[in-house]
Amino acid sequence: AGIAVIAALLPLTAFISKYAENLQLAQMKRKDERVKLINEILSGIKVIKLYAWEKSFSQIITDIRSVELDRIRKIAYTNAAFSFVFTCTPWLIALSTFFTYVLSDPSHVLTAKKAFVSLAYFNILRLPLTNAPWMFIQAIMVRVATKRLNKFLNLPELEKYVTHNNDKNAIRVTDGNFYFGKVI
Repeated sequence: AGIAVIAALLPLTAFISKYAENLQLAQMKRKDERVKLINEILSGIKVIKLYAWEKSFSQIITDIRSVELDRIRKIAYTNAAFSFVFTCTPWLIALSTFFTYVLSDPSHVLTAKKAFVSLAYFNILRLPLTNAPWMFIQAIMVRVATKRLNKFLNLPELEKYVTHNNDKNAIRVTDGNFYFGKVI
C-alpha cells in the first residue's frame, strides 16, 4: 500500500518538476532581457539624460521586473507544492499501510507493537522523503543552468569577424589631404 502511494505520487511530482523547469527557463529569459536592457541603458546614459527619457526607461524596466517577480512567485508556489507533497507522503504511506492491513483481513488487528514498529520504519523513510523536494528543486536548477551554459558555449565563434592586420604600422595614410582651419 505504501509503495502504491509512492507510485501514485510519482506522476504528480514529475508534472510539478517539469512545470518548475519551464518556469525556471522563463525566469532566466526574463532576467537576461532585463540585464541586457540595463546594460544598454548604462551604455547610453548620456543620451537618456540629454533627452529626459529616464521615466520611460524606468517604466520599461519596472514592467520587465514585474513579469520577472510574477515568475519568481510561481516558482515559490511550485516549490511549496513540492514540499507539501513530500511532507505528506510519509503520513499517507503510514495511513494507507495501516488502513490496508486492517481492512485486508478481519484477523488483522493493529496493536501498539505493530503500529510503533511500523511507525519507526516509516520514520526512517521520512527523512529522505522530506529532503527529496529540495533535491528535485536543485536538480531542476542545475539542469536549467547546464542547458543555458551548453547553449552559450556551443555558440559559433566570432573569429571570422575579426580582422588581423599584419602591417607593422597601426595607421597608414595614402594620398591623404589634411585641412586645418576654414575651407574656402
